[in-house]
Formats: sequence, structure tokens, C-alpha cells
Amino acid sequence: MIDLRNRENKLLETKNQYNANNFGQKEIDKRDIRCFYPIIDKNEKDHLNWIELQR
Repeated sequence: MIDLRNRENKLLETKNQYNANNFGQKEIDKRDIRCFYPIIDKNEKDHLNWIELQR
């Protein structure tokens, strides 16, 4: 579903358009399961730790 949403957004972006009624996003919103990205969370944590070390 996330790929569908992103593909639709990219297609519209090439036409300099935006659609708030994105089918992929609607399907994601219908699901009871919450999406999360553990690798992004880890990268963010590592980045923030690196920033703190640079202070």
C-alpha cells in the first residue's frame, strides 16, 4: 500500500499536481495495523546521538 501511495504521489508530482484523495493512503488508513519503519527510527536515533557527540 505504501508503494502504491508513493507511486501515485510521484506520478502527480511530475504533473505538478496534488490529490488529497490518494487511493493508496485511503487503503492504509482503513487498516487497523499501524505502520512503522524501525530502520528509519534507528537511523534517526543514531543521527541524534552523533549530533550530541559533536556538541
